[in-house]
Amino acid sequence: MKKLHLLKALVDLFFFFSVIVTVAFLIFVPMFIFTDKPLDVPVNVGGEKVLAMDFPAKLILLGYTFGFGFFVYGIYLLKKVLNHFSKREIFENSVISLLNKIGIFFLLASLITAIVHFIGKIYWEGEAELGISSGFDSFLFSASLGLFFMVLSEVFAIGKGMKEENELTI
Repeated sequence: MKKLHLLKALVDLFFFFSVIVTVAFLIFVPMFIFTDKPLDVPVNVGGEKVLAMDFPAKLILLGYTFGFGFFVYGIYLLKKVLNHFSKREIFENSVISLLNKIGIFFLLASLITAIVHFIGKIYWEGEAELGISSGFDSFLFSASLGLFFMVLSEVFAIGKGMKEENELTI
């Protein structure tokens, strides 16, 4: 259970910093979206410096914000699953449902971010970039992580069924 406590502490720490960033997003993104003035401070959106917030740049910023929001919500759900695990509630319907939701939100976050990044590259550089990157920030890794949680949900559902069958057997 030491590993569970370590994982829980790391996820809690990550979630804490993600909430701080989310609050900053909630403060600054509306300022950028609802203003038409040129920016005094250069802003990076998807790795590109933006000096003026025209309508397409605002939509791209909003897309990144939604992608980040879905990811943070997935982390919140992961915190809930880890709380269930620390209470030794493993094969519960709520855990199975939460694992599936985590997968869906991680998958949505990766899809939205990849699509917005692709559109941003076309908008700012005039060309599309379909390179496959390696690392923790790649689309393939984040989409695989979302699918992993969805598969894990199915595995837990199978495990729950086997547990129930086992409890009925003498």
